[in-house]
Amino acid sequence: MSEELSTELGEFVATEAELAHFAGLGRPLGVTLVFSAKEALFKALYPEVRRVLDFDAARVRGVGTDEIVLQLAVDWNRSWHAGRLISVRFAVSGTAVHTVVYFRDGVGKI
Repeated sequence: MSEELSTELGEFVATEAELAHFAGLGRPLGVTLVFSAKEALFKALYPEVRRVLDFDAARVRGVGTDEIVLQLAVDWNRSWHAGRLISVRFAVSGTAVHTVVYFRDGVGKI
C-alpha cells in the first residue's frame, strides 16, 4: 500500500491509537496489517453473525511478532459479545500480507 493510500484509507480502518502499535513498521504496512486483520476477522465470523460491520466494530489491543489481538468493540450477535479478544496471525512476505483467524474449539477460543 502506498503512503498516500495508507493516509486516505487509514482513517476508515483504524484509529491513531491502533496504528501506534505498528509505528516501527511505518504507516503503509501498519494500515495494511490492520485492514487485513480486521477483514480476516469479518470474513471468518460472517457465516455465523450474518452482518456486515464497519472497521470500528473491532479494535487492535495488542501486537506480537506474528499476531494481532483484536477486541470486539460491539456485540456482533448473541455469541460474539463486545470485549471478546480474538487472535489474528499474520505474516509479511515482500509486499504481501497474509492474515488468518482460526478457532480451535468451535466456540471462538483461538
